[in-house]
Amino acid sequence: LVFLNRSDMQAISTGTRGLDASRYFLRLAQKLIALLNLSTPAGSLYEVDMRLRPDGAKGLLVSRFESFQQYQQQRAWTWELQALVRARAVAGDSLLDRRFDALRSDVLCLARDAKTLHAEVIAMRQRMRTELDRSAAGRFDLKHGPGGLTDIEFFLQAQMLTHAAGRPDLLCLRETPELIEGLAAAGLLCRDDAGILQDAVEWLQGQGLRCHLGNRKRVVTETDDLARIRDGVSAVLKRHHMVFN
Repeated sequence: LVFLNRSDMQAISTGTRGLDASRYFLRLAQKLIALLNLSTPAGSLYEVDMRLRPDGAKGLLVSRFESFQQYQQQRAWTWELQALVRARAVAGDSLLDRRFDALRSDVLCLARDAKTLHAEVIAMRQRMRTELDRSAAGRFDLKHGPGGLTDIEFFLQAQMLTHAAGRPDLLCLRETPELIEGLAAAGLLCRDDAGILQDAVEWLQGQGLRCHLGNRKRVVTETDDLARIRDGVSAVLKRHHMVFN
């Protein structure tokens, strides 16, 4: 989650104990996070991740829109730009929603050097795999293993950041199946490769759901079907010069 506001930071809230805007929004965000993290007999309601806010753990919990805009346009890391591909406003002020959507479009449509972008995406993916991949002998991490869901996501995000400047019609696409179909319809991904990725996403997510319903880690036994899926994904990425070692 990322919390934004568009208030005058000198404003004071109404009520018996008035708060300046920065303190008011900080407490509001803290209360919302506490509610989302609510413990239930079945476990925590949600796991809230605030690391995508500007400057990560060092940054303010709630940002003014203007500060967020400046950060995205001038200082955001490539992986933060990747996150904008899937980003959407989920609650709040309708004007702020529209301003965020406009900013997202502007940032995604900036012209980028494909070679540099791909190198940065590959470097981040390799770092994540080193830290997060739980694959082992005969066992495969559905999310972080080679040819898994995160490889597909990183590939699609890189394609969006590379091509959105020339194909702004892609900006309305956020879900993985939509992104695959949109890239294929735009001629940026051949139909055979799109089919391979669509089948892989469906199969991997299905296996992940079974693990989740069984309260198991999303690490499965290697099978012939899994090997076929992984090899197909790896071949597509290789054809597009996005090899994640």
